[in-house]
Amino acid sequence: MSEEPENKSKFLIVGKIVKPHGIRGGLKVFPITEDRDRFKQLESIYLGDENLPETSYTVEQVSYTPKHLVVYLKGINNRNDAEALKDAYLYVSEEQALELPEGSFYYYELVGMSVQDQDGKILGLVNDVVDYPAHRMFVVDIDGRDVLIPDVQDIVKKIDAQKRMISIHVIEGLLE
Repeated sequence: MSEEPENKSKFLIVGKIVKPHGIRGGLKVFPITEDRDRFKQLESIYLGDENLPETSYTVEQVSYTPKHLVVYLKGINNRNDAEALKDAYLYVSEEQALELPEGSFYYYELVGMSVQDQDGKILGLVNDVVDYPAHRMFVVDIDGRDVLIPDVQDIVKKIDAQKRMISIHVIEGLLE
């Protein structure tokens, strides 16, 4: 077991503890990441609720099942210890995040970006990014109401991380 996160910078959720695994403190984890292999590279991980990581743990061992991971953490030595962590989220710090390909972004990087139309008029700010079966959607606050903007090539023309700006092509009915 360990200490609280040393800084309250950005953290990314990479998994959720589903239940204990075995009697030696193993944790069955549902991965919330595209790269399951990232867990083998981690020396430490943070656990907490869906709002904030609370405690850092040293990763001792990771094994894989078809849909889950089994993670062993230093200080979690029996089933009772593991049971107490059920439903906790696994976090990595921003520094531990995997480098993304050019033009890809973590959702937290998109939140707070301005959204402008094809004429350069600022429409609002991204409040959230939500995955739907067909594609992801930007939840944009426009004049005090949330508007869903689909992240599709016909609408989203450019995401400029330096300017913190998303340029979109407004089609009929999009903002209604």
